[in-house]
Amino acid sequence: MAATGFTPISLYYTTTASAVPVNTNLVAGELALNTTDEKLYFKNTAGTVKLIGANLMPVANGGTGVTTSTGTGSVVLNTSPTLVTPLLGTPTSGVMTNVTGLPISTGVSGLATGAATFLATPTSANMAAMLTDETGTGLNVFATSPTLVTPILGTPQSGTMTNVTGLPIATGVSGLATGAATFLTTPTSANFAAMLTDETGSGSNVFATSPTISAPNFTGGFNVVGTGYSPDINLTDAATVAWNTALGQVSTFTFVSASRIMGAPTNLVNGGFYGLEVIQNAGSNTLAWNTVFKWAGGTAPTLSTAAGARDYFVFRSDGTNMYEQGRSQGVA
Repeated sequence: MAATGFTPISLYYTTTASAVPVNTNLVAGELALNTTDEKLYFKNTAGTVKLIGANLMPVANGGTGVTTSTGTGSVVLNTSPTLVTPLLGTPTSGVMTNVTGLPISTGVSGLATGAATFLATPTSANMAAMLTDETGTGLNVFATSPTLVTPILGTPQSGTMTNVTGLPIATGVSGLATGAATFLTTPTSANFAAMLTDETGSGSNVFATSPTISAPNFTGGFNVVGTGYSPDINLTDAATVAWNTALGQVSTFTFVSASRIMGAPTNLVNGGFYGLEVIQNAGSNTLAWNTVFKWAGGTAPTLSTAAGARDYFVFRSDGTNMYEQGRSQGVA
């Protein structure tokens, strides 16, 4: 049916694949169909041939640009679209600067065993599980002054032990001489002597300014600054008077009542000199002598009888007997 103002359309077609009409093939308003490509062309008034229909229409011409599709929704032509849960496959390239939400456990490849677990839950235990060359167990230490419980330090390269306590002397210090650790933990004289390698004698160490030393042996001469003496020992009055010369080489016996017997002295030393002072009380007391006392001329002396009289006797011993070396009697 004719229409006012319109000219009938002329239609051409071809079966040649990829054949596209040029502007000399058509006049304005004519159509050309490629039945193999399934494309329809026309020529506009400006003399340009344009594609107006196809089974696969380019995006630039309003089509989808694809022969198949997946999913539903709108075709995306935006340069910055918002996509919801897209499957990107394996992109050839991409810049992930603004990407968020990538799951560390599945979204990153190449991580060592345990790395994803540590990055998701960064505990010391998970870090130790990730590491392959750690030593020890427990918590990581980042403090500059940490408190460590029973650490094994190995052999430190260096260290300042100013504030260290509790180092066991028996096992914690090297280079000590034999017996030194024992002496330092139990500082007795016996342990000190056991530690020394050039000591002489035995017994307790002496630090007093006026010590009491029992029967020391001196080899060679020695000097005494001041007065060398044996303290005077007062002998106890008894029927038989006891004289322990280990207490002193000089003794004094004072009569209390009746006449007495001077017993054999004990602990005599061969070569020792001993002095005895005998003091009368009211006077006229006599003193008999044990047979260990040996007298000049073979006769024991007779004591002075005056009240308060003092008689002095000096003896040299051979370790058993006492040999008279001198006497002074009746000293007022």
